[in-house]
Formats: sequence, structure tokens, C-alpha cells
Amino acid sequence: MSRVEWTTLSGEEVEAVVAMLINREYPLSARVTPSQGDGGVDILHRNGDGEGSDVVYQVKKFTGRLSSNQKSQINKSLTTLISDDRWRGLNVTSWYLVLPLDPTPEEEQWFQELLAGKSFKGHWLGLAYLEQLAAKFPDVIDYYLHGHRERLAEKQRELVALLSPSQNLENMTAKDSIPRLQAAVSALQNDPFYSFSIQIGEGEPPSLQQREIPNLVFSAAVTPVSGSGKWAIVDILARCSESTNQSPIELSGSFFAETGSDQAQELEHFFSYGIPFNKTKFTGELIAPGGFGGEFKDATVFMRPIDSNSDDAHLRIGINSPDGTSLGEIDIDRTQFNQGNSGIHSRFREVNGVFELDITTPFSDPETRSITTPFRITVKLSHFRNAGVGQPVTKMEPIYAFLAACHPPNQGVIGNRHIWPSSASPADFIALLNGEEEVGSDIRRIAEWLGDLCIIQNHTKQLIKVPVLDQVGDPLAQHWRDIARLLSGEVITYQGGKNPFRIMIEGHEEAENNTSLRIKTPLKCRIVGRLIELGSAYITFKDVIILDRETVDDGQVLTLQTVDGEYSLSREIWEEFSDS
Repeated sequence: MSRVEWTTLSGEEVEAVVAMLINREYPLSARVTPSQGDGGVDILHRNGDGEGSDVVYQVKKFTGRLSSNQKSQINKSLTTLISDDRWRGLNVTSWYLVLPLDPTPEEEQWFQELLAGKSFKGHWLGLAYLEQLAAKFPDVIDYYLHGHRERLAEKQRELVALLSPSQNLENMTAKDSIPRLQAAVSALQNDPFYSFSIQIGEGEPPSLQQREIPNLVFSAAVTPVSGSGKWAIVDILARCSESTNQSPIELSGSFFAETGSDQAQELEHFFSYGIPFNKTKFTGELIAPGGFGGEFKDATVFMRPIDSNSDDAHLRIGINSPDGTSLGEIDIDRTQFNQGNSGIHSRFREVNGVFELDITTPFSDPETRSITTPFRITVKLSHFRNAGVGQPVTKMEPIYAFLAACHPPNQGVIGNRHIWPSSASPADFIALLNGEEEVGSDIRRIAEWLGDLCIIQNHTKQLIKVPVLDQVGDPLAQHWRDIARLLSGEVITYQGGKNPFRIMIEGHEEAENNTSLRIKTPLKCRIVGRLIELGSAYITFKDVIILDRETVDDGQVLTLQTVDGEYSLSREIWEEFSDS
């Protein structure tokens, strides 16, 4: 590839090319759209220097030796970055001046003096650096400067002709249609914004909704009308986060949904907060990368959430008592971040899938789409009751113990789990997660019996797993509660009423009236579908009245009453666990 003639380019061309080269080199970087000036930031790479350390790029179009006016412009960009309130939430650790000009020793000295006393490092990325990027990403140079935009458009039209709605693949042959389709997709690989892949098969095609493909923004599927034969799927993948801004997917037309239906509610949430919808009817025009799209009537459209798998998406939330004592911590991942006309929406999922949090925040000023303090948030907790079924109780119990503690006056914190606890900051909404009565009471109930099962797990080598929740009724939960209390050293007193007790004791020693009778019995715990042996326990009757005595081979069968109808149960420590 020939060298870029930077000196012959307009300022707009230089800035566009340089910005895309930076975006391709650092795919998570994003251009800043100027509102009232760019605030000293052309490209922002959050966490570009590591978690919590942000990188800023300032692009200049200067190609000759710097004049005093040009130096003044650079200085203004730097001071604006420091003073502009829009960037007060950034932790800038590196600032890069990017332009197609390598510095002279004098310019380098001036640049270092400009950075003196600043809280971040500064770097001059000049001509040599940009030439390296141009050689690495020739598709960017070809697209912006060498007429590839027009040639690419022609290839896009060719692919669309092959995959247009009027086509079907019933008569596709390996000799004809498939090679042409593959060649067209191959030619699109020089697109600077997207890469294209094609999958061809026969029989039933895979579901587009169930596939997990990183950076996927659009899929086009063509299947035979008869339902059998060959099919093709073309996937379009974003090369960087800026791709969808520079070459967006655009819909113009109408969505249709019956008033009051789930589809109507999904559409409202989409336009208000950008929340993806599922299977909604659409009539209109679609413009997509690679020239895909066209006119559609009664098409079914569904949207996938944007991949949120960035460093700041892996979070931890904690709940503390009013005195600051930790009551529990769990890990969550941000799986969605959306924005609509009315505000923003985030979805967080507990890493084991036990619950999801949907948090919506309306814009303080919808016209500028800005949020200022104080602001209002709405939090919805979705509890997936059987997500932990089959998992060890010791794995699930901390999650429910955490949720059960999420109520006032306890206090919540949130932060990046990889740098916890230094990242933890207050989050009031966490202390309200247990607020909805129906969900909250269910969570507290589950937390109680999971805690009991964990105590029981500490006294057996048999792995106890979470049963199907609907199979756990109140009597079974109370049984676990009593066993856990016994294993914890408590003595449980029961009220037997006035009816006589009929029990068997070993030996033939005569039991006396008005004395205490202590009987050893096996201690077993009922888990759904099995029994777990936990050693022995003792039943104690006080002030017994012997009503009848029957001698049998191994001992006696007594019919007795107690004065007050009470008896107690206590536990003998199983020797195998007495040292643990």
C-alpha cells in the first residue's frame, strides 16, 4: 500500500481517517460527538489503562510545523479537558495528542512543558505511528481515501441480489449459487466497519435467537420455501464499538401491535428506554451494513441485547448493617445497557442465574438526554425460583441470605468485583430489593431453610442439593428447622397433649412413676427422595406416669403420660464429627 499523502487531505478527512484508525486499534474506544465543543476529548477509551483508568485521544489535522496558533489550540484542548464539568467523572491517566506530524526536538520540549504538573501522562502520536496503523488497517485508508466506498457499494448490491426476499435456495448448487454467494461475502471483507461470515447447510437451520456470537449486530437468513434443502446465514460483526455509529442499522416504517398486548408494552419500553423487543411485526424499509435490507411487509423483527461484556460489567453488590458490618456479598454481571427517548436501562444478572435486576433511569432533561442529581431510578427484581435446583445448598445459601438482608436500615454498596472492596460505593437501591411483599416473603422463606440445610450439611458427608422448591412444604421446612436446631445444640420441647405415648425401650429394668425417662433414638433428616443419617438423639419425658407395661424380647413397650404433656428432644454428638 502506498503512503498516505496527509498534506493533501482536508482537515475533515484527516480527522475522520485518524479517528477510525484509533477505533480499530482500540475497539472499545468511542468518538465523542461535539455538543458545545468536544470538551477536549475526541476519542474516549474508558478503562483503556486498566480498570478505572481512562485514556483520552485528541486528534489534530496539522501536517506542517506547529504555529503559535496551532500550539494555542492544543493547549486549549488540554486545559478544557481538565476544566470541563462533563468529564469530572473520568479518571484520565493518559492523554494522547494524535496528528500526522512527528515532533522536532523543540516541539517535543514544548509538549513536555505543556504537560508539566498534570496528573496524567501525555504522549505525542505522530506520523510514524499513523503510518503503522494505516499499514495495519488498509481497508480504512481504501474506504476513506481511495474510492473503495463506491466499489464496496457495488459488491453490496451483488450480495443483496443473491439474498433478496424473492430468492430461495431450493435450486442452489455447489457449482453455481453457493460459490457466487461466498465470493460476494469474501469481497465485503474490506469493509472498515464490519466483517461478514457465511454459514451454509442443509436441513433445519439453526435458530438465530439462540446463537451467541461476539460483536454480532445483524443476521440475514435465507431458507428454502419448502422447508427442506439448503440454507444460508450471513452474520455481520462489528469491528469496533464505533462501527454502528459510522454505518448504522436504520429502520423506517411502522411496527404493529394490538393495544394492551405484550408486544405493545415491549414497543413502549423499546422507544422509552431502548429495551430490546421480541417478534414484532414491521412494514417499511431496512438499511443494514453490507447493503442488506430493502422493503419489507409484515416482517417479523426481533432485537438482541447489546453485548455488555466489558471490564466494568463484572460487579459485586454488598449489604451492610447500619454499623458497617458486612451481611453478605454476591456477584452480578451487567448483561444489557440500553438508551431510549425517555432514559436509560440496565439489566444485571446474578452469576448463577438466581435473579435479574432491571434498573431504569429517566432523563432529567429529555431534550439533552442528560441525567443530573438528584435523579429517580426504578428497580425491578425478577426471581427465578428454580435456578438453583440441583446445586449444592452451600453454593445457593449465600445468595438468598444476601437477598433476605436487603431491607432498611441496612445499607447497600456496589463496585467492580475484581478490585473489591476499594471499588465499593454506596447504592441505596440494594437495601430495597426485598421490598416487594410477595417476592420478599418467598425469598426469606427459602433463605431460612437453605440456612438450615447448610447446618445439616456440616454434619454429613452426603452432598445435599437444592430440591425443587415447589416440593418443599411447611412441614418439611419445619422438619429441617428442628434438625438444624438440634445439630446446633438446642433442646427442643414439644407439646404432646393429653393422649398417652406408646414407646419401646431397651432392657427390662422397671421404669418408675414420677421420674424422667430418656430414650435414645436414631436421628434422620428427610430430604426430598432420601433420608440422611445424622447419628442419635434423645427423647426425654419428665414426671412420667406409667399406664401400661408390656415385656418383649428386646425390652419393654411402655404406655405413659407426662404431667404437663411435654417432652423434649436433644442430640448426642456423633463421634465422627466431634473433632470437626
